[in-house]
Amino acid sequence: MSPDKLTVFHALQEFYEKQIRLKEAQQAKAALEAEAAEKARLEKFANMSKEKAEALKNMDESWPIEKLPDCPLKWKKILDKGRADPDWKYTDEAWDMTTNPEKVLGQKLNNAKEASGFAKFERASNMPGWELFIDGASCRDIC
Repeated sequence: MSPDKLTVFHALQEFYEKQIRLKEAQQAKAALEAEAAEKARLEKFANMSKEKAEALKNMDESWPIEKLPDCPLKWKKILDKGRADPDWKYTDEAWDMTTNPEKVLGQKLNNAKEASGFAKFERASNMPGWELFIDGASCRDIC
């Protein structure tokens, strides 16, 4: 190999090796970030579980539906009230799409909703032409 070609070969080889090291460093950094994100997610989930366990422990069965934590008792009270008054509809204040969709969906999805042509969220059961199953909501109640 001529000296010129050998110089070009070594320069390309060095460039290639630098690219490999850079790619490995980026992959290692991404792996560390993913590991940290997973650790944070698991910690958040553990804290949520502790909060729910504490809420269930301190719960009073005489509380109104809105004050009860999510549990079988709350579900039973919602069902009983709905059976007693068929026109009543439960809306979870923490997940009310009609009053605060950004809180429920987050900014990114809420903006995507607006870009897709949705003007607002509404119960499908309140819209003409939609019908619910007798024993509860159908998949058509979610839109």
